[in-house]
Amino acid sequence: GTKLVAAMQITLMLERPEKVSAVGKKGKASVKKRESSREKEEVEKLRQAAESGDGKAACTLGFLHEKGRNGLEVDDAKTFYFYRLAAQAGNAQGAANVANLYKRGKGVAQDLTQALRWAGEGAALGSGVAMLDLGKFYRDGLAGLPVDKEEAFRLYKKGAALGGANSKGLCALAHMYAKGDGTPIDIEKAAAVMRQAVAYGTPESAVEEARSWLAARKLGLAARKLDM
Repeated sequence: GTKLVAAMQITLMLERPEKVSAVGKKGKASVKKRESSREKEEVEKLRQAAESGDGKAACTLGFLHEKGRNGLEVDDAKTFYFYRLAAQAGNAQGAANVANLYKRGKGVAQDLTQALRWAGEGAALGSGVAMLDLGKFYRDGLAGLPVDKEEAFRLYKKGAALGGANSKGLCALAHMYAKGDGTPIDIEKAAAVMRQAVAYGTPESAVEEARSWLAARKLGLAARKLDM
């Protein structure tokens, strides 16, 4: 009798993990299904709002298509479509993104004239990212614009102050200070902005560029707060 009870206990112990595992898998599948259903509902609500003129919703949809989020596949054409919809509704980020896509020829044929147009729209709406893009047009004389280093500097400086610059943009601004492009030479401010570029952390190539610039001049990484 005792042996039989022990054998049954062992059997139950061996079966229990399989049953728990099966229940666990069903639970995970159920959660995943609910999440998928919720994501689809969210996407549909965003789509309806975007088509009704909600620029923020359109910009969010553009981002989801760009990154392949919320159950959506990466789709360059839809990314461009929704960012343009956002831009046409007066969304600053949408306008900046449209300018970038035209400039890169992603999701739409490359067109620097259109890139310039939408960078200007985004800058007028207050996008720091668009200001930096517009600054590049003036700095390099793109799309028929005359080279205007003072205007380029103004746009880079304002765009960076609004948080629109990553490490690459910050490096570009720092070089303007260092070389006197559109502004008097100011090595102290150049160093301060290079340190900001290091602190921002991406893209890595720009971070290394800033580190190398500082190291070559025996300037440390300790940041000092300066009014740009």
